[in-house]
Amino acid sequence: MQSQYSSAQHDKTIPIAIPVHLDGRDPEQSSRIVGPLTFIEVVRELHTATDGAVVFARKKRHVDATRQQPFEAIGGCTVAELREQEHSILELVRTDGFMTINSVHVANGTARKSRMISSLRYYRRRVADLRWLNATFVDIDSGKLELEPEQALNAAFELVAVQGLPLPTHFALSGKGLWLLWKFHQAVRAWLEKCALLKRLNQQLVRIFQHLGADPNSVDAARVMRCPESVNSKNGKFVRFFRVENASAATFEELVRVFQVPAECIQLPGETKSSRPKNPNRVNAGKLRYGRRLSGFLRLREIRGVFRHGTRHQAIFGLAVLLFKNGVPKTQILAECTRFGFTYCVPAVTDRADIARRVDAAFRYRQHISDAKFIEWFRITESEMRQLPEWIRPKLPPKEPRKIRIARRRDLVKRTARLIDTGVSRRMRAQLVTKHIRENHGIDVHLMTIMRDLNAIADADKRTNLANISLLNESSPPPFKQEKCSGRLGYAR
Repeated sequence: MQSQYSSAQHDKTIPIAIPVHLDGRDPEQSSRIVGPLTFIEVVRELHTATDGAVVFARKKRHVDATRQQPFEAIGGCTVAELREQEHSILELVRTDGFMTINSVHVANGTARKSRMISSLRYYRRRVADLRWLNATFVDIDSGKLELEPEQALNAAFELVAVQGLPLPTHFALSGKGLWLLWKFHQAVRAWLEKCALLKRLNQQLVRIFQHLGADPNSVDAARVMRCPESVNSKNGKFVRFFRVENASAATFEELVRVFQVPAECIQLPGETKSSRPKNPNRVNAGKLRYGRRLSGFLRLREIRGVFRHGTRHQAIFGLAVLLFKNGVPKTQILAECTRFGFTYCVPAVTDRADIARRVDAAFRYRQHISDAKFIEWFRITESEMRQLPEWIRPKLPPKEPRKIRIARRRDLVKRTARLIDTGVSRRMRAQLVTKHIRENHGIDVHLMTIMRDLNAIADADKRTNLANISLLNESSPPPFKQEKCSGRLGYAR
């Protein structure tokens, strides 16, 4: 049976009937859209690598209750093999047919054949099975916002022009929505880190086009899209695929940079990931701490001049740790440690492989390092410690217990409060006490602290007065009890 949409009918592309003119721009300079493209043309333009395969699938008509497998696999083939299988594949993907955007590994001769087309081979569509990354994409479901796909397309092109972003190289009208695709200038090997970066790039596109109904779930590298010339069973419309003529294909790295993909937050082994942002004061304190220690190490190098036996290799490792904690690149750390081993070690450490091993160990050293640990590493003497006050600070005498300090302050507050007129309000009294203590005693205390002190003093005075009253009652004779006895009044103690 001959397919309704054979490639012979589309030897020449025709301009799209949908006008895509940007507001405020010359229509002659607007994007020139070419299409609709045929099924074979789309596959050839996306899957350019010869050692990559495109995989086809279609929606199941009856999906189980769990909806774990909404697709049934048709099979896959390379682009070179597609010409012979075009009509048979089109018949299977005529309704709700899907294809992979990125290419998977080509199966070997022992791979099992497809159950639907014996000339095709069975492929899995996982991220781990990808061979080449061909494009970045965003799925815009404009139907959720009650927008026609053509309206969402014009809004997307206008947004791209206003923000100075690169034009999509292709787009597809899928019935109820549209797909925007940015084809890479050259296919990228689908290493796992590249697949993760492509996912973050797709997530960034979702954030850019979220006001048009971008789908946040269509972001993984193994995502499938509807096949051109297939029918969307939800509304009976054909899927049409188009190419933007004046859009220049960019490299994967250029698109990552242009769309400003955020860096990935890496969680180290043993770390607990918190959803809350880091405290900037603590972050700056950590940087200053290790910056101060690096300055101290350089000062120690000036004091000693050279590092001798027993401290040379540990000094190289400690310098690498300090440079790493201060955010110095690894190549620069290796160069600095090599120069340190040649210049400041006696005898000189000339084994570059040994220095490189210590630098690698410094990058794996994730523990917090105290001043005592550095003193042990570098064998810093008492005289050297006295010359490094900005790095190794002398131990301060222990503070008085907190209860003693609070009692001394409240005694001062009590004596100061007696000098103030009691006719003012409690807050005004606390303000006057705070001002008096700051000006006459040089103690800067917060107003709320003074108010708590005044309340504690008042409670203590109240408890003292109640205790005095109870003691006074115990020392006085008990009152007489009046009772009736034999018909006459009597008093008994």
